[in-house]
Amino acid sequence: MHVLSVLDTIWMLIQNIYIAVRSLHGGPRRRPPVAFAFDIDGVLLRGHTPIPAAFETIKMLEGQNELGVKIPFITLTNGGGVVEDARAKELSSQLNANIKTSQVIQAHTIIKSLVPKYKGKAVLVLGGIGDSVRRVAESYGLDAYTPLDILAWESTFVSIVLHMGAQHSSFSYHLLQNSISPFHTLSEEERSTTRPGNFSTTPIHAVIVFHDPRNWLLDTQIVCDVLQGRYVESSLWEEMKKANPNPVDLIFCNPDLIWRAAFPQPRLGQGGFITAFQAVYQAQFGKTYPFTQYGKPYKDTYDWAKVVLRNQLAEVEQVDVNHVEMPPIYMIGDNPASDIAGANGAGWGSILVHTGVYDPTTGIPPAHTPTHQAKDVGEAMKSMKLRYTLTLTSILKLRYKLDLQSNISAMSVEATRKYAASVSDVLMAMGMIRSHVHRTPVMTSKTADQLATDAQHSGFPVQLVFKCENLQKIGAFKFRGATNAILQILESHPGLDPSSLTVVTHSSGNHAQALAYAARSVGARACIVMPSNATPAKVAAVRGYGALVTLCEPVLTAREETMYRVIEEEKVSHPEQLVEIVPPYDDPRIISGQGTLAVEFLEQAEQIGRPLDVIITPVGGGGMLSGCSLAATGLKPGIKVVGAEPAGSGDAYESFRTKNWVPSVNPQTFCDGLLTSTGKLTFPIILDHVDAICTATEEQIARAMKFVWERMKLVIEPSSAVPLAVVLYSSEFHEAVARWSADRQTGLNIGIVISGGNVNMQTALEIINSVSEK
Repeated sequence: MHVLSVLDTIWMLIQNIYIAVRSLHGGPRRRPPVAFAFDIDGVLLRGHTPIPAAFETIKMLEGQNELGVKIPFITLTNGGGVVEDARAKELSSQLNANIKTSQVIQAHTIIKSLVPKYKGKAVLVLGGIGDSVRRVAESYGLDAYTPLDILAWESTFVSIVLHMGAQHSSFSYHLLQNSISPFHTLSEEERSTTRPGNFSTTPIHAVIVFHDPRNWLLDTQIVCDVLQGRYVESSLWEEMKKANPNPVDLIFCNPDLIWRAAFPQPRLGQGGFITAFQAVYQAQFGKTYPFTQYGKPYKDTYDWAKVVLRNQLAEVEQVDVNHVEMPPIYMIGDNPASDIAGANGAGWGSILVHTGVYDPTTGIPPAHTPTHQAKDVGEAMKSMKLRYTLTLTSILKLRYKLDLQSNISAMSVEATRKYAASVSDVLMAMGMIRSHVHRTPVMTSKTADQLATDAQHSGFPVQLVFKCENLQKIGAFKFRGATNAILQILESHPGLDPSSLTVVTHSSGNHAQALAYAARSVGARACIVMPSNATPAKVAAVRGYGALVTLCEPVLTAREETMYRVIEEEKVSHPEQLVEIVPPYDDPRIISGQGTLAVEFLEQAEQIGRPLDVIITPVGGGGMLSGCSLAATGLKPGIKVVGAEPAGSGDAYESFRTKNWVPSVNPQTFCDGLLTSTGKLTFPIILDHVDAICTATEEQIARAMKFVWERMKLVIEPSSAVPLAVVLYSSEFHEAVARWSADRQTGLNIGIVISGGNVNMQTALEIINSVSEK
């Protein structure tokens, strides 16, 4: 099978992973990787007109994507004035979608949670036209009245009580027409919508502003009267005040000062009414009235929204709601003061679009900083993790017209069940880090091809392809895993400012530099514990990347003890920081990140006409070998994967040979990047996905290093020379190549990973000069 045909199956691979895993009875389930909340006006619609990108967005969320997965989402708006069912039907019609009632959260939807509190009590509801908000309130189960109901009651000349200043003396009298609101006379149309009531004996217990008030003067006057108890019999009012000096609750549902919709300029909203009302109330009574605020950006609204999303996720995954693990949630909105501020406060991710309230052309930065900005909702979706994968796979699918291997999904399902990482995790990592890392080049050498062919004695030619990770940022492949780990941490904490993250590790070499530089590149802090015998150049490099370096005794126990001490000190000195350990290799995020080089390698080798049959990498802790084996075997079933190790540090070789983990004890090699034992997470992957581990002597490694330096003109570290040494000198490898060539009856294309180029010049020259010409 061609590598190209495997590369293009990435899109089918991910789809099949989801489908196959979901079909396993009692097996693990793949949850949607993200959930969304969308503002409506300014994000999905402008007034009643859909924003074009909204159509594709809704289709993708409803499952029309390469994953075939429905993504939980809600519409979270500060608008309202109608029942949620009606709004859902209207949205469905506008967006050619099937929006459920449960997916519509309006500013007043949370009022449903207050129904038990006000059961059997009258409430005054404001906003909208006529009795529209009363119908909404009644649908929730509230005993609701409107300001027009009070006007209608006034015009029936009901005897009421008038409180006279501080004395609260009262007398009954026939209310004069229009005495409550002198400038508003009920029309016949308005009167037809009113509800009869007697507000002297039926006191109002809460004023709830459901929607934007239309008649500010009328509503302000009546609310002031209600809050002062002016319509209630004095004895009843005094009884109410015994329990609470402010016996009438005041609740606002939408704090938005401005909104825009289809208007060319922002318009005043309910927030404007709140400001005006409190100013009037204070001018009359010397203080503002205490109130409860719902809607965006207030936490209660976001907590309510999260409950709705959790219920959706339980339905999608067919699990009990109590067993749902929430993925990251992203709010996509147009208003920094409500959408972005609320999402940030709730710990969600936030994306600010430029199709509504916020206008980037003013040059004024948003008052609340979003996680991302985008021109519209379509571009916003492309910035998400799900879109990273969909975009990546779509590009590959368009580039190559290829066949699907039927065993890919089964292999991937097995991977998700047994191992710390899977090929889909590698692909997710590739989408995550691709804009942060170098796509390192591949090289060939006719001389190296001839040397490798002569060494095999198989009768078939060998062609080599070198993946030059020595040209990666910080000079080694380690930057991939470190970057993926940091970005994964940030994504798992939506809304976290990178400057509030501190990553910690202990390392003597490339991982220390990689983590330090990766942290600096995103604005995070790094604390690195290094052994006192680390080369001064490496310590200086780590410090140069902005990390705080702590030196310790050069033994593992001291390194670990010092690291945990540093963590505790960081938590005390920087309590606001999120402190995370990023191990050098035994971590799913590291494994997945390192595996991305294999995805690139497969594609690049195909592009130059040498599709890989074998891929060989150095092995120390096993992060690179395990990640590359997952990627290579997942994308190209039948490819052979080989680990290369110094004979003087042969723990991986022995572990693989005996099928039992063997620790590294007193390793004797100048390959200082390969001294560690394989990890508890990396070894099981290696055992099941790698075809062979072969070794080379120090002299053989030195000769391979000399060849690369002198003939290929590449600066590589000793560890990077081990794979070529195995290809040229390992009899075990030669026997394996002979078998594989015989099975295929053709020569092999062997991919060699040059893992890094961080080496002291004096050390490199000593190694190179230690071997004679041969």
